[in-house]
Amino acid sequence: DWVGGHVILASLRIEESGIASQKIIPWEWSQPTLAEPYPYKEIPMQKVGIELIYIGPLEAGSGIDDLLEATIRLHKNGYRISLQLIRDTLNQTSPVDSEETAWLEKRVQALGIAELGNVWAGLSPDQMLARVHAADLAVIPQPSRADPPLGVTLAMAAHTPIVACDHPSLESYLYHNANAVIFPTGNPRSMAHRIERVIGQPALYAQLSEASDLTLDKLKVQARWDELIECWLGD
Repeated sequence: DWVGGHVILASLRIEESGIASQKIIPWEWSQPTLAEPYPYKEIPMQKVGIELIYIGPLEAGSGIDDLLEATIRLHKNGYRISLQLIRDTLNQTSPVDSEETAWLEKRVQALGIAELGNVWAGLSPDQMLARVHAADLAVIPQPSRADPPLGVTLAMAAHTPIVACDHPSLESYLYHNANAVIFPTGNPRSMAHRIERVIGQPALYAQLSEASDLTLDKLKVQARWDELIECWLGD
């Protein structure tokens, strides 16, 4: 009887697939209530230490492998990289177990990365938001199951610039040199180049940080389940 679409753009895609529009309910999980909005961000010239953050699935084939290869390239070019990985399952509070990241540890060893950084799971939305704001860049090597990916939404809310792949599912809300910097999907070399470009251009970095507000407004249509149920029962 009802079809839930995560944010307006996803709902429009559902309608285009042939589902009657009156059945579609756009929704978004309520955002954490912040005492103060996160400020826009700037970056100093000639920054050497870079903190990258990834939010998404942790299994093989999720795009993390490309991110690791890009990290190696950045290391070779003289950057000190801190890589933060966050599992994007909001409702799963269990810690990351050894089986889940066994392939990741093997890949890290094969690439010769001495230290991966932190791998997080079971974080609340406000905890994830704080970590995204603390990072220099949010990297989207491959879109996750959510539409838009949680990493995109959190990066926009935290005003952390985004470096993302050119996957078709992202093109409705991420625009090259406007609110993100885009690289070809599956191309770690280009990913590393784009990261260097954003880090090396403070004016571009500040522009991407400020542009996130307009994009976030376009994506949002907040809803609370109790309000939705009242509307359903009252109609």
